[in-house]
Amino acid sequence: MKLLHFPYLILLLLLNSPVLFSQKQANNWYFGNQAAITFSQNAPQPIYTSRANSIGATASVSDSNGNLLFYSNGESLWNANHEIMLNGDSLTGSKDATNAAYSVPNPQNAQEYYLFTIQTDPYVNVQDFRKAAVYYSVINMNMDHGRGGIDKNRKNILLRDSVTEKIAAVPHNNGRDFWLLMHEIGNNNFPVYKITSTGISFSHSTPIGSPHIYNLTELQGHMKASPDNSKLAVTLRAYNPKTQSPASAPFEIFDFDNASGTLSNVQNLGYYSLQYGVSFSPNSELVYLHGFTETGVNAGDLLYQFNLNASDPQSTRKGLLRTNSQAQDYFGLANFSLQLGPDGRLYGAGNLKQTSEQARNILLVINQPNETGQASNVEIVSFDWEEQRIGIDLPNFIQSIFEDLKPTDNPNAPCLEESSLFLKPNPAKGSLQVELTSRCFKPYYLTIYNVSGQTLGKYFINTRESPKIDLNHLAPGLYMLIIELPEQRMVKKLLKIDPETEN
Repeated sequence: MKLLHFPYLILLLLLNSPVLFSQKQANNWYFGNQAAITFSQNAPQPIYTSRANSIGATASVSDSNGNLLFYSNGESLWNANHEIMLNGDSLTGSKDATNAAYSVPNPQNAQEYYLFTIQTDPYVNVQDFRKAAVYYSVINMNMDHGRGGIDKNRKNILLRDSVTEKIAAVPHNNGRDFWLLMHEIGNNNFPVYKITSTGISFSHSTPIGSPHIYNLTELQGHMKASPDNSKLAVTLRAYNPKTQSPASAPFEIFDFDNASGTLSNVQNLGYYSLQYGVSFSPNSELVYLHGFTETGVNAGDLLYQFNLNASDPQSTRKGLLRTNSQAQDYFGLANFSLQLGPDGRLYGAGNLKQTSEQARNILLVINQPNETGQASNVEIVSFDWEEQRIGIDLPNFIQSIFEDLKPTDNPNAPCLEESSLFLKPNPAKGSLQVELTSRCFKPYYLTIYNVSGQTLGKYFINTRESPKIDLNHLAPGLYMLIIELPEQRMVKKLLKIDPETEN
């Protein structure tokens, strides 16, 4: 390995590296009745600045550094100062829709965002027939002196009528564009749109899976893509109009090709009533469902986990609430939603208690969502929201920003030597490799010192796991390794030992 004497090379590599820590775009969650949390610290903290009131899932968007840009309940849009954004009133949406608002960046302009809002037919007690429509507006963050605003010529534009309240955006495999998926009401058709540098255009429709029928509840529920963009999960909140009660329906997973935008290979993971929230794990190997079944393994639960790596994922079903002592006192009966967080955990909100007053300040947290069964570690966390309260839904995000996250990858947790920097092996004999976690890695200088402070080697490292560093020139003993990152210095002790005597 060659010692480089060009410090500007570090800056050059950083400027040409992919954007790091993009999950900070989900740092601030504004949802419910003026409830909000921030992930700007190691653990989520309550904040009290929200002006939004929403039952359904909001749009809550931050920049790549974790600074709030805007949030919306589908009817209004607020800027980072918690003021109605310029032209941000009178949006064509419904704050009680499952997905009240959903935001996607404009691939052509980093300062623009598409804001999708869903408007539902008004509720009529004796009327089963209901449908929704999707509209969009364009937010330009350069407007109003950088506070942002909606382009009044691109506001409340109807995109699709006669759909459900389910919507999801998935990055195109070209790394620039997006697919936007919906589900029509009255059939099993998925309309797919493409968001490119030229705007939003209809691409194709795919009839696949179970139909979603016109009635009081089958509009509702969620559609989520896996963080690796390869699958789509859709909940079907079936309703029997004759008995006026929930009905069982298949919970279905689809393969998704993010090069062509096509859905295929539907898998039925069993029949469940009350389906609502859904989420994949950050590693995309597990899927979590809010639903209820009276038959099979772990019947009578409301939160199920499935292992998609198994040949028969349905057979891997595990209930996570009824046998969990921490959750038994919070065993609600109706809706709750699920959403991955930037700290690598999975969060749930909704009717986790029998009344909304009891559930007003609690979130369900799955601390290890990549682990199976009870190892996923479900608990209930309380927040002091004063007069604010949660709704049924948490904010919407494009799921790929959470890909492969673990709780140790929390972008707001400190990068500490003991949890982020590893020497392999230590003690070492003839060679050494240094590894930094993906969250903390940036190109760095590595310097080896002996106990007298003499420099015995200096190396420039531009990969998470360094090439093998030759230690044969070092005598057995204790050494100090100094890792000089652009904004941080780490120190690690290394013990060099004699190679094993060969026979």
